[in-house]
Formats: sequence, C-alpha cells, structure tokens
Amino acid sequence: MPFRKPDKTSQSDANIRQRAESLVLASPADVTAMTAAEIRRLVYELQVHQVELELQNEQLREAQFELASSRDRLADLYDFAPVGYLTLDGAGSVIEANLTAATLLGVGRDGLLQSRFSDFLAPASQDVAYLYWQKVFCTAGKQVTELELLRPDGESATVRLESIAFDSPSPPERQYRVALIDTSDLKLMRDSLVALNENLEDRVNAQVEEIKLLASALANLSEGVLITANHHDWPGSRIVFVNDAMCKFVGYTLEELRDQMPDQVLARFIGSAAIGQIADQMAANGQFYGELEYTCRDGHCGEIELSVSPLSGADSAPAFFVLVQRDITQRKRDEKVLRERKERLQAIQDAVLDAIVTIDQKGIIQDCNPAIEQVFGYAPAEMLGRNISLLMLEPYRKEHDGYLRRYLETGETHIIGQSRDLMALHRDGHSFPITLSVSEVDHLGLYTGVISDKSQLQKLQRQVLLAAGEVQWRIGQALHDGPQQTLAGLSLVARGLAMDLVQQGSSHAAKASGLSERLNQANQAIRLLGRGLIPVQVGSSGLVTALQGLASQISEEYDLSCDFQCPAPVVIEDQYTVDQLYHIAQEAVLNAAKHSGADRVGISLERQGHTVSLRVVDNGSGIEKAEGGGQGLGLHIMPYRAATIGASFTISDAARGGTVVTVTLSYSDAVTRQRSEEGAPQI
Repeated sequence: MPFRKPDKTSQSDANIRQRAESLVLASPADVTAMTAAEIRRLVYELQVHQVELELQNEQLREAQFELASSRDRLADLYDFAPVGYLTLDGAGSVIEANLTAATLLGVGRDGLLQSRFSDFLAPASQDVAYLYWQKVFCTAGKQVTELELLRPDGESATVRLESIAFDSPSPPERQYRVALIDTSDLKLMRDSLVALNENLEDRVNAQVEEIKLLASALANLSEGVLITANHHDWPGSRIVFVNDAMCKFVGYTLEELRDQMPDQVLARFIGSAAIGQIADQMAANGQFYGELEYTCRDGHCGEIELSVSPLSGADSAPAFFVLVQRDITQRKRDEKVLRERKERLQAIQDAVLDAIVTIDQKGIIQDCNPAIEQVFGYAPAEMLGRNISLLMLEPYRKEHDGYLRRYLETGETHIIGQSRDLMALHRDGHSFPITLSVSEVDHLGLYTGVISDKSQLQKLQRQVLLAAGEVQWRIGQALHDGPQQTLAGLSLVARGLAMDLVQQGSSHAAKASGLSERLNQANQAIRLLGRGLIPVQVGSSGLVTALQGLASQISEEYDLSCDFQCPAPVVIEDQYTVDQLYHIAQEAVLNAAKHSGADRVGISLERQGHTVSLRVVDNGSGIEKAEGGGQGLGLHIMPYRAATIGASFTISDAARGGTVVTVTLSYSDAVTRQRSEEGAPQI
C-alpha cells in the first residue's frame, strides 16, 4: 500500500526532542556561567537552528513520502508486469517472485517462495535447464533460453528465460535475477508461420505448375491465340505472343510475327474492310466479337469466329489485347445440315395426320404439330404451356401428374415405349378412341407422344364385324333351313326303314338303324354349328341375364362347371357394346371348354370406380399349352371386338394354372356410347 504523508507532531519528533533535552541537561554548568547576552544569543541561535531543523525535517518527510510512493509504484509495476520476475539463490530456490511469475508457474506467491524452480520444469527441459544455469553462473552477461513449464494442474507452457547472476550484499551472496516471458502464443504463431511458409511454398509450387499447365494448354489450344502489348490502341499494338494454332492459320512462325501489328497480319486473310470493322467496334466498345469470312493463300475459304478483348495494366488502362480465333467453317456446314434436316422434319411433322405432342416432366405441353387441331379441335398455339391432362378423361386427368411423378421417383414405366389404345377428350366435349405411343428424350427430360385418331378405324371395324355377323347369320339360317331340315327328314326315313326291316327280320335292319343314328348325330352337329353362327340377341339391361344363360348352357353342353358372378348391377345403354362384351365372353368360354381341358370356368362382370371389367378364368392348361397353341381365330377376334368399343383386352396365364381373359372399358363410355349403325345385325 502507498505511504501517507506524516504529521509534524508525529512520535518520531517527540523522541528527537527528548534526546535533545537530555543532551542539554548533561551540561548545566556551562549555561549558568554564561552572561545574559550570551544566553540570549544562544537562545536565538537555538531558535534559528530549531527552525532549520524543522524545515530539514519537513523536507525529509516529503522525501520519505515520495520514496514510499515510488516504492509502491515500483511494487505495482513489479507485480503486474507482463513478464514474470524471479530471484533465485545459488541452489535454484525462489527468493522473490512477482504475481505474473506465480501465475505462469500456476501457484500462489506464498507457495512459490522457497520452492525449487526445477520443480516446475517439464522432464524434457531438465537437462537443458541444468546446462543453462551452469552457463549463467559462469558468465557475467545475460543468458537466454527457452524451457517448457509443467504446472501443478498438468497444463504446460513454453517460456523464454532471460537470466543474469549477481553478488548480493546479504546472504545468500550469489543470486540470479530471472525474467520469465510466456512464449506459448508466440510458439504457436511461429509454428503456424512455419506451416504457413510450407503451405505457401506448396501453393507457390502448385501455382507455378498451374501456370505451366495453362501455358501448355494455351500453346496447344485448337483455337488461335494472339497477344499484343506496348500500345494502348488497337490495332497499333505489337504482337508479343501467338500459339501454334494461330501460327498454322496465318502460316508464319512466332519469330516472324513478333513485333508486327495485328492488322497487317490479319488483313491478308480477312481483308481491309473487316479490319476497319474491328477497329470501329474496338473504338466504340473497347472490344470486338464477330464472325468473318477468310481466304487462305492457297485459295481455301471459310469462316472464323474472332474476338478481341483488352487486358488492363497497373494503371487500369489497356496494356494488352488478346485475340482469339476459332475456325467455324465445319460448324457452319453442320449447322446448315441440321437446319435443313430440321426443316424436313418440320415439313413431315406438319404434313402427318397424327397429332404429335411433346411435354416436360411436369406434363406441360412444349410443342405440338398442326394435326393437333384436326384431332382434338385445339389450335397449336392454344396448347402450348397447358397440361396434357386437358386431353384426358377422368380418372386419368386427375391422376396423370401422379403417374409422371411416380415414374421419375421409381423408374417404373407403364406406357413409355409402348403403344396403347385409350379414350381421349375432344374440345367439344365428346370422347373418341385413340392409339397413343410415348417415347422419352432422356437428356432433355421430355416425352413425345404420337396420337392417332381411331374413330374412323373403329367405325370400319364395327362395319366389318357387322358384315361378318350378317354373313354368319345368313350361313346359320341357310344351314337351319337347308341341310339341317334335309338331315332331319333323312333321319326319320332311316328310322322308319330300320323299323320295317326289323319287322321283316331282315339282316340289314342293324345297318339301317346305325344309318339313322349317324344322320341324327350329323343333324345335331349342324344344329350346334348353326346356333354358334346365329347370334343371341342381348338387350341393354340383359347382359347379366345373357351371361348367366351362357354359363348354364356351357355347363349343360360340356362336361365342366361354369358359374357367373356379378356383385352389383351393371347397366350399359350402348347395344353394340353389350353385344361385343357378350361375344367376347362366349368366345373365351368356348375356347376353355374345347381346347384347354378345363373342368371349371368362371365368368365375372364388375364395376370398379370409372371402369367396367369382364373376366373369364379357367383352370385348364393355359394359353400356350392349349390345343392349337393359342393361335386360333377366336383369340384374334376377341381383341378386335374389344378395340371397336374402346376397351383394353388382355389374356394371360392364371397364377395357379389356366387362363385369364380380361376386358376393361370406361364405364361412362359404356353407358353413353350410341351405335352409329342402327338396325344392323348384331354379332
């Protein structure tokens, strides 16, 4: 703590007075022998001397106060200095220490005193410290070293020691003054700097290699490169560098081109007019880019892509110009070929009768040909930017974006790369059959669909089926009215003849009876053939009843079990659709009964949401093993019939053996479609 300035009446003054009085009393005889004048003079002198002593005492007190204040300041500076200070005796024990040293060593100052300094050194620094103290002891000057401290808490620190030995007037006679400077951060910075220098060297080497690589790449570019310098205006600057490609283009070496002006070199190939064009654009914009025609010395002509750009120097003014030349003759030829090919493809696309539509991954129409208006009633300009679901019926309209999203996530394709028969929606609201083929343009993320209107084809198919039905009906009627009646009569005559021969006991009676039986069998066969040729008339509300009757008939005529299931009523207003569904079921059941060896056949009719599904399932040998190899006329006519009503048709092997025939069509179409040919014979 700093000293306070003492009062004049302090205890030390009282002690001095007592000493003075005792000295005066020690010689009383001398005073009594003095005269009054001498005594007065002596008193005066004493008074003056007293004042002098008091003044001197005041100066001493002030000096003492200043000395105490200085000592306090020095003590503060000593304790709170950024450097640790220690005083060690000859054995290395701590005699004095400031607070900074105690903090560096990790102990309190009281605990530090009389401790050996070597107790705070890391094992690796013990030998270094021993040699260091020997050197300090034997040398008069300051000695410096670095040691690693190990604090009691286990933390380490790197310090620099600056020590000097001196002889103390008080024991111990030989002591050391030591300054401890924490260099841990400095060591970290030094290590970082070393690592940075190493990294910097690596980076410099890497950049040098990169520059070499860039220089090599520049020299070997297929594009010609020319660099000019020493002038701020194009084309007055001089050539300082050209790469191999530029040398080949102009037909000169670097040595021949160096220090020439670029306009003098290029004018021989692109002409003075092009040089003027470059100069004008450079003056206006500071750079040039354009496509120019050139003629080589051998007469070869072509086109180049030329660019001239400035590079700024230290004063931000253009100090260099970089000219890059690329021969685009072949590219121009390829562009011309591609342009002509595109024009031909566009002409074909415009002339084709099928609609061609391109969509992106979100189902948005990107392009379409003029036939889209003929097929769907929309002008091409109206379709661009709209969703392709505009042309779809429910439920596909709502679900289409989900189809695309699922395909992008899973990669599972249902229609891409295939051709499918579907129903589409015209602008005026009516639905019509189409054939859709979709392909994917992978690298562009686009899908192209070719859409064929099957309305006229479907009408022709219906007319063919109706005509075939009429021919079948006529053949069946002719068999019924002709051969069947004749065979029935002959069978009766043969039976009567056989009875007469039996009564007569003729040996020919058995032959006559057999003839009658065979004639009857032939009649039955023709009757069954005629029944198949003459179609059953099915009403719009009687499809369920007709299918039930078909199941009963098959069970009676063939040795198998045939059942029909319809969980809920299915009403179809279009008579043509009803007839075709019935005949598909009839053909599938007859194929199973005659060719598959099945003993059980199931017919089902079911509505599922927006669709109607007709299924025929048997437990026979399967489509591939059936008699005839599954290539009979019936297997071709069934999908044909399905196509005429806009339905999908599939035939496959059942999971447990046998065959599954499935017909699926839109319920709305099945309900609302009207026949285009009223009164025609049904098939």
